[in-house]
Amino acid sequence: MAARWGNPTYGSEEGPDLLSRVTTARAVLGMLSLIAVGLYTGTRGPGQVLTEEGWDKTSLSVVIAVGLVPALMVGTYSVTRSGHRRSLRWGPTIWRILLMAASTYAVMTPIILSGMDIFPGAWGPLLAAAEMELIGLVAVVMSGARGGTIFVLGILLGVVTGFLWVIFYVLSVAFWASRTSCWAGKFHPLLAPAVSAVLVMYFTVVALIDQDTKGVPMDLWLVLTLGGLVTTLALAITEHESLRRRGYSWRSGPTPMRD
Repeated sequence: MAARWGNPTYGSEEGPDLLSRVTTARAVLGMLSLIAVGLYTGTRGPGQVLTEEGWDKTSLSVVIAVGLVPALMVGTYSVTRSGHRRSLRWGPTIWRILLMAASTYAVMTPIILSGMDIFPGAWGPLLAAAEMELIGLVAVVMSGARGGTIFVLGILLGVVTGFLWVIFYVLSVAFWASRTSCWAGKFHPLLAPAVSAVLVMYFTVVALIDQDTKGVPMDLWLVLTLGGLVTTLALAITEHESLRRRGYSWRSGPTPMRD
């Protein structure tokens, strides 16, 4: 479900292009490198690395991008020639951002309220369990399962099924939001690598200021931190220049043409 509206190429018969595959490989190798360093230095386990560098940083980058992308959309609109502004479509990007916020907060609200002890006694956990049960039953029905035994099993395992569905849904939404820079490319193709570059520079500057090495030797930490910056910027610049060669321009909007 997340891929249906979160993946810009959903339903397309074309597979990911070379640059997308390289970007994915870079992300995987980067995470494996951090896990290997954590194990080698005895500073962090794989679970901690995946939580801090995977989920925490991804979710924070999405939060920042939610505020950054609309501002950059306005800036892109202002530099586009007046005759080309009509080709800029605000709806697809804004709609996906709003849908991401609404859907993720909607499914997580009972869990959040329960964790904040908003409801007295056991009402919070019961409310969260009830929602998980409902989601689990819907997931069983939508899966096309047939037969009374499967349906009864769905009722018995509804909470577990619903909880797993919520986890994987939220993770999938965060993945596509991060991967597409909050769908900035739907407004203008050149905007996606620009957002990616801004985000990696922000995280690098913050890391260099804090100098929280997590116990890793400073020289090795600098190699990992600056290596992430260099590789991400290299991919962003490559994507930007590839799009420029195909005729995309900041001044002429999202329609490829030659100036």
